[in-house]
Amino acid sequence: MVKEGVTNNFQWAPGQNKMGFLVNQELFVLNTEPPKHFLVTQLTKEITNFSWLPDISGFLTSAKENRQLNSDIILSKILLRSDRQKPVFKHFYTVPVGENEIVVGSSQFIWSHDHKWISFILNPSASISADSNILCLVSDDGKYFQRVDEVLDYPEWLQWAPTKSYLGYIGGFGREANINKQLKLVSVPSFQNEIFTPKGYVDRDLYWKNDSTIYVSRSKEMKQADLDKRPLPSLYEIDISTFRNKQITNPAKHEGDFAPQFFHSQLLWVRTDTQTANIFVTRTDNMKEIAWITNLTVASAYYAKWNWEEVFSLYIGLEC
Repeated sequence: MVKEGVTNNFQWAPGQNKMGFLVNQELFVLNTEPPKHFLVTQLTKEITNFSWLPDISGFLTSAKENRQLNSDIILSKILLRSDRQKPVFKHFYTVPVGENEIVVGSSQFIWSHDHKWISFILNPSASISADSNILCLVSDDGKYFQRVDEVLDYPEWLQWAPTKSYLGYIGGFGREANINKQLKLVSVPSFQNEIFTPKGYVDRDLYWKNDSTIYVSRSKEMKQADLDKRPLPSLYEIDISTFRNKQITNPAKHEGDFAPQFFHSQLLWVRTDTQTANIFVTRTDNMKEIAWITNLTVASAYYAKWNWEEVFSLYIGLEC
């Protein structure tokens, strides 16, 4: 055993045998490179979240300036050196918090493909966070910062385009995943924001096919119906340059298609009747559906947001 009380944020450094993790807001790094054999080093305290820097030189962290609920959020870089040298701490950016605003921390950080922009979510108190969080963007030099939109605290609903500076995300107030949720796109550095969800519909579970095409899980919006009686979604393909929306799957009335992923010209997704789940796959040039993995346990859900990563995760090797 390495440490007890680890939060759900523990991250391997890409391509290295090092892991960062939090225990009671204390940031540790675990080095398993021979001959270290599980060398654990405490870096700092009072950290609300962190991510590895893209060059694996250290971490980008968030912390409250003080214990006041309306205190600013301090973003810092922690640069690692040799095991016998203390890390270097550098202030990166101070996120201002309003006098009447409550912010307790941030999500992890997601970099654009060129590592020039960083997306993250500001989280208020737990009860407020269930309905509304703030999507933010900051440039990697700390010179530009923008609050973008209200979002739920689901980092998988924020995705940068594969090679362009476009951030696709699901925006909208309210904890219900099948009400008031729209596919949106923000471009940097202009911060121009566009909506791709037609009126009367709701989107979730986006995934980029390429720089011009996004897959989403879309259903009709029915606010009056009970949560479990609202329509289940199908998959749609959206061309962001033409705003063309094309339905590409047709599940049975009692089934829904969720969590699309695209890999090597193949589209994968979860199809469920809410009692059991199957993984479907198809080549996008013929859309011939094949049930690949069947009879999966249905993932846990919170107000119609299913956590499918609990039961299925697609492994993509480093060579890909």
